[in-house]
Amino acid sequence: MKKIINGFLTVFLIFACQIVLAEPFKIYGADFTGDEKGSEFYEKTIAAIQKAVYPREVSTYSTDWRGLDHAISHKEADLVIAGAAAYRRNIHSGLRDLLTSTAPLSPDPDHVMGSVIYVLAQDDRIFSLKDLKGKILGTNKQGAYRGELTVLKELYDQGYDPYHFFSKTLYLGDDVKARLKALEEGRVDAIVLYACFAENKRAKGEPDPTEHLRVINEKRNPYSACVTSTPLYPGFSILIPPHLDVTTVNKIYTELEKANKTMPKGYEWKIASDFTLIDNLYRDLKIGPFAHLNSQTMQEFFEKYKNYFFIGLLAVLFYIYHSIRITFLVRRRTQQLQNSFDRERQLKDRIQTIDGKYQAFRSKQEVSQLCSAVAHDMSQPLSSILLFADTLKQMLSKKEKDLSVDFSKELGAISKIEMRAEKLNSIVQLVREFAKGETVLEHKSLNKVIGSTIADFFALHSVDQTILTYQLPKKDLEVYCSSDQLELAVMNLLKNSLRAAQSGLTTHVFLTLEEKDYRAVLKIWDTGPKISEETLEAIREKTRGRTTIQKGGLGLGLGIVRSIVSLHSGTISFEISPLGGLVVVVELPLSKVNGDE
Repeated sequence: MKKIINGFLTVFLIFACQIVLAEPFKIYGADFTGDEKGSEFYEKTIAAIQKAVYPREVSTYSTDWRGLDHAISHKEADLVIAGAAAYRRNIHSGLRDLLTSTAPLSPDPDHVMGSVIYVLAQDDRIFSLKDLKGKILGTNKQGAYRGELTVLKELYDQGYDPYHFFSKTLYLGDDVKARLKALEEGRVDAIVLYACFAENKRAKGEPDPTEHLRVINEKRNPYSACVTSTPLYPGFSILIPPHLDVTTVNKIYTELEKANKTMPKGYEWKIASDFTLIDNLYRDLKIGPFAHLNSQTMQEFFEKYKNYFFIGLLAVLFYIYHSIRITFLVRRRTQQLQNSFDRERQLKDRIQTIDGKYQAFRSKQEVSQLCSAVAHDMSQPLSSILLFADTLKQMLSKKEKDLSVDFSKELGAISKIEMRAEKLNSIVQLVREFAKGETVLEHKSLNKVIGSTIADFFALHSVDQTILTYQLPKKDLEVYCSSDQLELAVMNLLKNSLRAAQSGLTTHVFLTLEEKDYRAVLKIWDTGPKISEETLEAIREKTRGRTTIQKGGLGLGLGIVRSIVSLHSGTISFEISPLGGLVVVVELPLSKVNGDE
């Protein structure tokens, strides 16, 4: 019976071994089992692995990085030959590196793979990485290590937002010709190729398809003879899943070590020592094993910061208590201070009101006294001028009759003198009436008052009419006023502007009249020298306070203008014009609005 059982077990074990040995040894890869398939390096590598796992047959499968991750996580792969990115991305699945490849132009296994960015040589828009911002990029596959990811990491290292740098990315597959064609046709602005692609073509004596292209962000390093646009990362790695037994691993290692002696020159399987560049790529781009950095659950956040949360909560509660207590105390003290401030402010306002009235009364008295003195001193000379002009006119008229001589020009000149003297005499009378406070107000057209003043301005000052530019509205603006006093005020402002303009590079005075918010707005400015903010404030103070003797004059004119404007319930203000000089703005209330009183 015992012999029967032993025989049965022996047959069962033999049958089981045959089943296991009949199952193929599956090697999964991406680029290595695709692009490299058929090369001498590939063939000798697979042959060495076949020798190590004999009698099982080796089967190779080429897939993209998503299929590769699926095969690793579902334990479908007995061995993986892929870039170091696949290793670090799946290290949590127990995947471990055994050996890493080198290449003739890149003998250091830690620095083999990278990417190169090309643009057309005649493209005069793009000369550096920053010039690619907002452009279209053509690469192999989405999320591919040797292509999109290495370029995004380089953008991150240079301080750009890698995910919002290109306006669009076209994924054109592993065929390099498709990327070159897209660049030549203008469908993309730049393309990404593998590092050493062009150098390998030239080394084999094949035509270089990148001869008409220009490298962007060119990098040269001591680890490789190839030009790149990104750092160089570890080469293809032979990766061991955790379910592969130690005996098989040792056999594979031994056979590959032997195969290195027969490999094409420059191609070897060596031990790599540094995968930190790959880890940094995933961490900075927040993908793969570091994808969790893009999101964090509330529970994770609370667990991580719960101690700080409780300390912060206690601090907030204490702060609330302290704030309530302090607020109560401050409010009580503030109310007491506020009552004191209110009493002080009321007393201060009362003192300012009394002082203002006193200063206004004193200013008015001084202006009235000065106006009365000027009117008195000017009336006698003007009367004499009128008397002399009349006498001279009579004498010339008599001689014209007696001598039969034509004195019409002389008589005309005397008439003009009389007209000017009479006008000055009327102004003197206005000043006298102003000083006495004798003013009669009537409804008048402000347009006509200003028009008459402009005509008198030309006549009295004998200036060219091109010196004054004025603009009056078509609609009559009616105000309740003393036309004579308003003429005096406007004449005074025009005279001041003319005097200022004559001190500048050009002599020109501007006057505008318009309606705004039921008020007539008169503006007068000139091309005089620029004034400073300090000078403007001094002019404003001159019209606010009492009239005082100032440097360069008494300031009597502005005092009269201010008083006349105030008498007509108007306002006068001063600004700096765009030309740099002074703008005088006079606003008067309209006596009629839309035809109503």
